[in-house]
Amino acid sequence: MSLKLPLGKILGPDDLSIALTDADGHPTDVHSITYAIYDVSTGVEVPIGPTDRVPVRKEVGFYYASIKIPENANLGTYRIRWTFQETQTSPTNTVFEDFTVADPEIFLADLYSPIQADMIRRLRILLRDNNPDRNYHFRPPTSEGTINEFNRVFAYIWTDEELIEYMERGVDYVNLWPPETGYNTIDAMVSGKPAWRQMILMAAIAHATMALSLNWIADEFSVVGETEIVVVLPDDTEVTLSIEELFELYDEVMREK
Repeated sequence: MSLKLPLGKILGPDDLSIALTDADGHPTDVHSITYAIYDVSTGVEVPIGPTDRVPVRKEVGFYYASIKIPENANLGTYRIRWTFQETQTSPTNTVFEDFTVADPEIFLADLYSPIQADMIRRLRILLRDNNPDRNYHFRPPTSEGTINEFNRVFAYIWTDEELIEYMERGVDYVNLWPPETGYNTIDAMVSGKPAWRQMILMAAIAHATMALSLNWIADEFSVVGETEIVVVLPDDTEVTLSIEELFELYDEVMREK
């Protein structure tokens, strides 16, 4: 069974790696080693990025690919091809491993209970974080590199892990003052008192938006002049303009007045 990796995952030593040994089976470093990533979802190898990427060396003879799977990568089968030389004069060796890039939702069953996955879905809807392509107008794509440059999409603001944390804080909030409810987890509270979902979600919204505002403070959020926005005219016509163009039009109108 090939390794499955979710969109947006930052790969580490436990993901795409290679362990090299000498003739006696002892770990050994090599003179040179590189790797390349290919999209083979169509049955044809299509190189993704440079074909001479340098891996990270974790320990003697152990190397791994330190990359991020873009949030907008094509779903399907990929291939990593390792190329290495044991010594400067030895022949070049090549090995490969196929892996699958999958939608993060298929991993929810392994990470979260059905109730938690459903609560994540509900919270994203309330935060308007369920359809970034449609809802975010001022946020650039989070991934600088992209596997399919013709299909760029926007990334979610909050990770599933963060949303679970915010909802757990909501459960704690319900139990903050006596009498305690006896429902100390998301699953227990939603199962025991379904109507209390709203308290959990509202508390989670408060924590999520507070976390986002703290980022704004740290980043001193601003929009560059080249950023494009959609302006809706009085006749409902939509016009795409850059911030700079909009300012210039506004300035021109004000001078005419």
